[in-house]
Amino acid sequence: MNKKFKIIKQILIGIFSVSFIKDIVYTFAFYLLNRVYGLVKVHKGKNVKIRPYTMLRDPERIYIGDNSTIGAYNVLWAGKEKAVIKIGKNVMTGPYVKIFAFNHGIELSDTPMIEQPVVEKDVIIGNDVWIGAGAIILPGCKIGDGVVIAAGAVVTKDIPSNVIVGGIPAKIIKKRA
Repeated sequence: MNKKFKIIKQILIGIFSVSFIKDIVYTFAFYLLNRVYGLVKVHKGKNVKIRPYTMLRDPERIYIGDNSTIGAYNVLWAGKEKAVIKIGKNVMTGPYVKIFAFNHGIELSDTPMIEQPVVEKDVIIGNDVWIGAGAIILPGCKIGDGVVIAAGAVVTKDIPSNVIVGGIPAKIIKKRA
């Protein structure tokens, strides 16, 4: 019985520790900022579905067209000041898709990278696009209508309409027939 009491005591001490309480507060604040605030501020068309655990950063610069579905665990991160993410109508994303409209500066200088200015570029996604699980779309990419982006692809440049792309970096695999 003494061993069980010690285990219960250790669990209770862990639960009520300062670091545990701090983690709970941080997690709740992160959820409020990245989910609740994002869902309120994002510009949504009709019949838009945003699955659980999706992170919407700088949501006032994110636009999602009618009948689109954003998969679970997606990250949509618009520019810090001006760059937007525009997603067309009838777009669907798989889980763990990441779309960024900004990047940190990487110029070689005396200024550390973390202090360099961010580079912002709009991301525009056309209508009737399917973005496979785990795909990443980087700043400045324009994706045409009817595009399929394979799971795990990294899109680094513009994609014309009605093609299937895949790979790192994403390349055209074939035209859709």
